[in-house]
Amino acid sequence: RMFFVSPISRSSTASCGGARQRSRCRWTDRCLQAFFPSVDAVANNNYASATAANLAVVRPFSPADVDSLAPSFDVWDLYPPCSANGTVADLFLVYSQSLETSPQAQEAVDRVTDRFHKNNGWGHCFGEIFAVDADIQPDLDIYQPKEQDTNPLWVNGPNRHFERIIRVGQAQSYDTLYLMEGDSVPVKDYWLDSLMVDAELNRPFAILGSKFKGDKWDAFYPELPKALTSHLNGNAVYNLTSKVLNDVVDLLEDENGGSIPYDYRISQLALSNSYSDLKETKLIANYAASNILPKHITADAAIVHGANIYDRWNDQDEVGRSDR
Repeated sequence: RMFFVSPISRSSTASCGGARQRSRCRWTDRCLQAFFPSVDAVANNNYASATAANLAVVRPFSPADVDSLAPSFDVWDLYPPCSANGTVADLFLVYSQSLETSPQAQEAVDRVTDRFHKNNGWGHCFGEIFAVDADIQPDLDIYQPKEQDTNPLWVNGPNRHFERIIRVGQAQSYDTLYLMEGDSVPVKDYWLDSLMVDAELNRPFAILGSKFKGDKWDAFYPELPKALTSHLNGNAVYNLTSKVLNDVVDLLEDENGGSIPYDYRISQLALSNSYSDLKETKLIANYAASNILPKHITADAAIVHGANIYDRWNDQDEVGRSDR
């Protein structure tokens, strides 16, 4: 079951059951099947042609970051996703729990939608905007990194969230999905155009992402497992037509694990199965939980993930002046 907000486009009107534009509805099994066809065809690489854009850009959010959802799009005004004639995608806002029971999450969706409709904004890069919930039960929507040595479900929430995001994209017959958390920050104009060009140049691939570029591992790097040092961060481009990706997500769903982050687990599976379809892009710079200066950002990067970016201290500034 998924709770779904009807597509909010400039021209679309109704969705399932005649619900009017922007209405919220509880999807019946029949309605859900009509909108999200069976994913059985995925395993056989048998896809219907998409009638909308073949690219989905997905912004996941949860109760922990619901207040920062709308502000996270402000930087898109400074660095637009696409040029005037560039990439056209669909934008998905995927809430980890139930939208129906969270007025705060519904308000956050509405605030992003207002930005989508703003004149001369970034909305022209997207055909439609959708809000979907992953319906993870609150007691299982867990992300507690400090408990990773004691809680076997410390990362259960993001793991289940990821699996359901991929399945939504597949069921909608998108070819490509870019999973972009709120701490993935554009630093160049037309970053989505550039990323999609890079994706085309790297085909065939299952996942196109970035390895960790920070320095917090430097002191003990040789001691770390290869699956960790070579893993691609989950903020990545996913080829939804890839059998490798579908098989990996099948395994993740079967394991239903909550103690290993999904992107690290994918790296473990890739090494044990000798997958060659996981590729690195220079356009996403992964500095997760790192403090950096702008000069540390690689020249090729169009998007920086997870970094706390600080301006260099101006030694002309004075603190606690004695002459006051």
